[in-house]
Amino acid sequence: MPNLIDTTFFVGEINIPNTSKPEVAESLELFIAKYEEELLLKLLGYELYKAYKDDPSERRFTDLVSGTKEWRGLVYAISPTVDGSLIAYYVYTWWLKDKHVWNSGVGTVRAKGDATEVMPISLKMTEVWNMFSHQVTEFCTFMEVNKVDYPEWSNVNLWQFRVINEFDI
Repeated sequence: MPNLIDTTFFVGEINIPNTSKPEVAESLELFIAKYEEELLLKLLGYELYKAYKDDPSERRFTDLVSGTKEWRGLVYAISPTVDGSLIAYYVYTWWLKDKHVWNSGVGTVRAKGDATEVMPISLKMTEVWNMFSHQVTEFCTFMEVNKVDYPEWSNVNLWQFRVINEFDI
């Protein structure tokens, strides 16, 4: 089953530069594959996720993905040429964490340019995570209002997507 998002979703406040370069696109596609599935499993729960995987064309799942009058959807239009998704915000936070420091031949390192200053990752992470968290709240509201269409769903584990501050609390 194809992913709901792709590398074109990473624009604006979740911009990932150079996604047209094969090495960046390939790395980002791996993150999308891993973290989209992880998020959908956490958001939907196992039973609803399994039902979605079995028949994504079912009306209740097309409403969930593409939206309704009450819900913008897991994938939505930001402008006529740009799409957005709470999935992209989630993937971006994991991408940013991973790219902030990386393993090299001499140990774990962080880039330091000659004319640049390394800023704390916490500021950007907090901003993007909280945008994601607000969209999860919208998702939960939609699911509660439409509980009859999604009887398998429970919000029991969604506390993990709460709003945070720069200290991750």
